[in-house]
Amino acid sequence: MMLLVDFIASALGLAFGSFANVLIIRLGQSHSSLRNPSACTSCGKEILRRDNLPVVSWFLLRGRCRSCGARISAMYPMVELVTASLFLVVVNLPFARPLLEPSTVDVIPALLMTLAVWWLACAGVALAVIDFQTMRLPNILVLSVAMAGLLGLGCASILAQEPNLLLRSFLGALGSLAIFGVIHLISPRGMGMGDVKLSAALGIYLGWFGWGAWILGLLFAFLLGAGYGVTLLGVKKGTKRTPIAFGPWLIIGAFFGIIFGNQVWDLYLQFLQQALV
Repeated sequence: MMLLVDFIASALGLAFGSFANVLIIRLGQSHSSLRNPSACTSCGKEILRRDNLPVVSWFLLRGRCRSCGARISAMYPMVELVTASLFLVVVNLPFARPLLEPSTVDVIPALLMTLAVWWLACAGVALAVIDFQTMRLPNILVLSVAMAGLLGLGCASILAQEPNLLLRSFLGALGSLAIFGVIHLISPRGMGMGDVKLSAALGIYLGWFGWGAWILGLLFAFLLGAGYGVTLLGVKKGTKRTPIAFGPWLIIGAFFGIIFGNQVWDLYLQFLQQALV
């Protein structure tokens, strides 16, 4: 059963990774419509269905367009592989275990939680790439992350009869909004309003999974962002005034919090307790 669930998760992850690439191209280049068929960005020719297989088509075409021979960025298969990897990791987290036993009463809440975090993975990868490329975080994608969290995790809380999780989720979003909102007011160039909105959306998830996840998720994001900024200064690719895309680090931090946050926080509290004894 576990192998079947892993296979389904990986296959869905590749498919959603392909969709994430569509989001990156359309929303990253300010295209408002997602309905038009995929086309080569160089010659404009519509991409054939057989050339739309995630990862596989890129290797079969040797990273080139079938029509014009233009190079296709390796970013596309990387996005698909990263999304598939996240889907696989998520379905193996403790909250998804009831999916291995469909007869249990917890299967519906587990499925709702999994779907919510899967969408966070898909949209999060797209947001990270778009922000890194354009220094923008499209509102529609940020809103979709928030709505998936509210609906998926909220319904899971109600079905599991644990309304406290929904309250904690709300407080997590509010706390993230307050922290990043204050930073934006102090330094608008250093923290954009898009980052503030994204932090609130991610706070829904981090708060729901626990205060350890929330604290470690945000802390890890700050550490990664600061490390990236220092690295740019060290290699002389930027100055203290150079704006950096903080969205990718927020998203990586959120997944760190969801996957490892509570365990790391518990270990820290145990260490602190022993040190004070």
